[in-house]
Amino acid sequence: MACDTTAAPTPLPSADPEATPFGLRVPILEYHRVKPFDTETGYQVGLVVPPEVFAAQMDALYAAGWQTITMGQLGDYMRLGISPASKSFVVTLDDGYDDGFVYAFPILHRDGFVATFFMIGSLIDRPGRLTVDQMQRLAGDGDEIGNHSMSHEDMRYMPADRLVTETFGASALIARAIGEWPKSFSYPVGFTGPAVISALSKCPGIETAVIQGGTKPQTWPNRFGLTRIRVGPGTNAQDLVERMNRYLP
Repeated sequence: MACDTTAAPTPLPSADPEATPFGLRVPILEYHRVKPFDTETGYQVGLVVPPEVFAAQMDALYAAGWQTITMGQLGDYMRLGISPASKSFVVTLDDGYDDGFVYAFPILHRDGFVATFFMIGSLIDRPGRLTVDQMQRLAGDGDEIGNHSMSHEDMRYMPADRLVTETFGASALIARAIGEWPKSFSYPVGFTGPAVISALSKCPGIETAVIQGGTKPQTWPNRFGLTRIRVGPGTNAQDLVERMNRYLP
């Protein structure tokens, strides 16, 4: 599937989110690898959530009445000043590993959930990463392919021209693969800075970005610094439900 990566995407109907204070409290879950422990070694083991643990977490949230939206949908709600349905949350998976498609996707699909898969532009179709076909399948099923930069290197110290490649260049590759521009961004290593945010704000389609840590509220002015809940193999399913429930009014 091909698309015109030389033009900006058609803008959505917009409100003026700067005019009145409007904030959301939507939990954003952060995952990296969903795969069996015995298929990974080294430092990556700390990023692995086994499929049975991931399934228990998702099933517990489903049973508690939680439902998913994508980061792109969250951005739309923030921009338009609209609250999503109660108990809405976001599942994100960083780095674009193919185990997200092999293991996480069937579990999400079974519970009627969607997720945002953050893809590194230079690693599309590389061994162990999402292929174009897999990305198209995910997008066709309602999942989102987000931008995780071109190189997955710390962007805070890059010159301006390199930042364009890391933001626009990666988005263009993803758009070429799936036919639509990414609407969300995940900073490599979870950190950002003024120059990075400036470059990202000029990237076609991008509405939101997630960071590592922080406490800023989910408002449109803070859209490029949204925080997530890091979920690991030791995260008990019911404990996760209880933590999510604290987001409710």
